[in-house]
Amino acid sequence: MKRKENKSNRNRSLVVLLVLCAMLALVGCKKPETEEPVTSTPEVESEVVSEEVSEPISEEPSEEVVSEEVSEETVEEVEIVNFSNAKELVNYAKGLNKTTMIEYDFSEDGNSQAIIPNGAKYTMQLRNALDVVSNKEIVSIDTTLDYIRTSENPLVGTWLVFIETTGTDVEVSFTVNYADGTSEDFTIYVTLE
Repeated sequence: MKRKENKSNRNRSLVVLLVLCAMLALVGCKKPETEEPVTSTPEVESEVVSEEVSEPISEEPSEEVVSEEVSEETVEEVEIVNFSNAKELVNYAKGLNKTTMIEYDFSEDGNSQAIIPNGAKYTMQLRNALDVVSNKEIVSIDTTLDYIRTSENPLVGTWLVFIETTGTDVEVSFTVNYADGTSEDFTIYVTLE
């Protein structure tokens, strides 16, 4: 009987050994899987606490910082177009449904025209005058700058703004007054030689 038990124990040991070898073989053949780190976000409860301030805050941002932020935000893109005559150009600009300035010269073939929106920077290409175009009727243009002169341009139904100075980023500011009683401030920065 002892023989039978020894044989039975050996068979069990052999089976266990074979199972272990098979498992090790399978584990050894398998590519190691990379585990992605698990991050846990702790839950945080927050409570809003408000406190009344008895003194007003007296520190204001410096003008330099404010003007830099405004100039970066307000710089608009100039649109370059190519129309065959002033009437087509003005009609296109009026269709934009905003007041713009245009620069053009149709005396030579192939010249492109510029549509300059409020807040833009522009280098003058042709002359020292720009036309103000709006889909609303303009009754007058006012300015406090002594190097700007304005007049009506009945030939194309616009107003002219003459810039009588030279320089880089010259401020061209004026107020457009409309027939409906409203007005709009307009400022661009031009470079003229």
